[in-house]
Amino acid sequence: MEIDGLSSSGAESFANLLKSITEGRKTIYISVPITTGSIFLQWYQREGFIIDPSSLEYKVKHQDNVISQNCEIARKKIKSIRMNNTDALIIDPTSFFISQWTQEDYHFFWGKIIESCANKVILLDGWQYSAGCCYEFLKAVNSGIETVAENGISLGRLSGSSLISNAIQELKQNSLPTLYLERVIRELGPSVIENTPSSQSSGEYKLHRFPSTVSISQPLYKDEVLNNLANDTNIAQFISFSPGQDFKLRFARIIGINPDKTFSSKREAIVELLSRTEDHLVNIRTFEPNRPKGGEFFYGKNDPDEILSLLSLQASKGLYTIINETIDINDGGVSGVSFANIVEFAPFDTPKCVDKPEVCSLPRAMALPILERVYGFLPALNYDASIRIEFSIHPQKRGLHKDHTIIWEKEKVGTIPTSASIIWPNRFSQMIGDKVFGLLIADAIGLPVPHGIVISRSIAPFSLGRETEKWNTWMRTCPKTRVPGKYPTIAGWKDPFEFMAAKNHKSHSDDYINIASLLIQDGVYAEYSGSLISRMEKLPLIEGVHGRGDNFMVGNAKPEELPKEVMDAVIKQHEIAYSSLGPVEMEWVYDGLAVWIVQLHRLKEEIAMGKETVYPGTPESFQIFDTNHGLESLRALISEIKGTSYGIILRGDVGITSHFGDLLRSAKIPSRIERIS
Repeated sequence: MEIDGLSSSGAESFANLLKSITEGRKTIYISVPITTGSIFLQWYQREGFIIDPSSLEYKVKHQDNVISQNCEIARKKIKSIRMNNTDALIIDPTSFFISQWTQEDYHFFWGKIIESCANKVILLDGWQYSAGCCYEFLKAVNSGIETVAENGISLGRLSGSSLISNAIQELKQNSLPTLYLERVIRELGPSVIENTPSSQSSGEYKLHRFPSTVSISQPLYKDEVLNNLANDTNIAQFISFSPGQDFKLRFARIIGINPDKTFSSKREAIVELLSRTEDHLVNIRTFEPNRPKGGEFFYGKNDPDEILSLLSLQASKGLYTIINETIDINDGGVSGVSFANIVEFAPFDTPKCVDKPEVCSLPRAMALPILERVYGFLPALNYDASIRIEFSIHPQKRGLHKDHTIIWEKEKVGTIPTSASIIWPNRFSQMIGDKVFGLLIADAIGLPVPHGIVISRSIAPFSLGRETEKWNTWMRTCPKTRVPGKYPTIAGWKDPFEFMAAKNHKSHSDDYINIASLLIQDGVYAEYSGSLISRMEKLPLIEGVHGRGDNFMVGNAKPEELPKEVMDAVIKQHEIAYSSLGPVEMEWVYDGLAVWIVQLHRLKEEIAMGKETVYPGTPESFQIFDTNHGLESLRALISEIKGTSYGIILRGDVGITSHFGDLLRSAKIPSRIERIS
């Protein structure tokens, strides 16, 4: 509904009219972040911060990237809410627009609607970043109206205030205004006790079931922490027991079971937990109050009698036990740790993966948008920088509150200056493909990447990049680790099943197929194409040719002189990449107006490169390699001389930044080019 010229003074009359329609009927108001929210924060971190907020460009991009997306997502969610609440009237604020109204007018109007008409307010994900949503939350709780999160979990003053406080910290880290949210926090009150939900049968658990008698200087036991987390956080379902001969049930957080329930026996509690887990499997962890970590761990148990026997044995040793549902680590999700401004994670593992090699380590502002791209939802990791979070995320909703993110541990450790070391290959890049990971990084730091769809072996298809005029289509095989020039890329469409069946290659050392995914990517018009490499000299080495660059990359076309406008445009994109990642290699396409990035790799080192130097060094002697023999022959030669005192001279008119150069730099073989023309 769009109305011209309705003054804010008429809002109360309009609200009264709506009240006469809704009176006596169940009415649910949907609180939607429209102009801000978590989507705004992601856009702002990606590109909004460099645009003048008063400019037309900012207004247009804000509309396209924030308002339109928020409204589209909200409409889909509201449609689902309507289907699940056929007996209720649903108030959707995204369908109502008044020209000339300010944000304050909307706040006043929707506040009156909530006070006058709503029995319940559902706050969609990301609401805590939105001034309007926070105001609506304040009005609802002050009016005694039921407030719940999108996943149906009850939100009271305390849990709502906590979410808003965390949002304030994140907004401040990005130099965004927070005064309005701080005002809401003050009006919510400094000391709050959660209200008990009126109906426990709906699965909305009482918050603070166990009154805290422990002073702040006395740390909670491990199972107490989990129990408190369960109030407004998705955790794995669990039960816990005390030590001793007659070990007793301490806590129970099971789907559909009241936390206050008294079980007839320990075995009944175990059977109840097993029956309500997805795979009917549980893990058993042990701990001591003064040593919460490092206890014995038993994985994937399903026999109640065996579990009871294990509990009895551990209790006799004076150990506390936690039995939690087993959640498959091989479902394509990732586990890891979020702390300060870093998120580290890996697939096919538990959060303890951070203690192992090849974990993916990214700045928080980069990690969350990348994970959202890959999985289609934003991980629920909105915590203060001083909190260390062990988490896992899953393609299918799991856990006590049936969400994609599960929190395993939460620990306040203080603020420590940290920085992520962005290195790949890592275990995550190997799961989705080295090429895909590089493009996700490029996309996340604001480089123009053509839109593409990734078909992976391990997870559902996802997209990356931005829309183009789609000049043509490219099919790119993406190996787990970078293997320059080995796996095919073709222009045009081909049956992907036939393409993969015909082109699959097995690793020389391992009995598995090395291709992790297939990237179906929009092509752009190639006026010029090429590649670049950072070097110790001030400017990167840039090479390319007129037209498509595939022949240049495999050594079948020699580098050409590039126009100044092309060089300047490529250098600009290199500056963006270098400022975020340090030294890089990139493949690029210039469409006559702008540069597009089609591959990105981070270099482990920055080397000094002379005019024809591929990789520096002073070997005892050089072996000459004719580039007409091709990349596979060079690969074989590198295998022979790697680790010896030999170097290689490439004889032929190939580019230093071609795949010939990539292979030699990866192997760190002293090498140079001897041109024949």
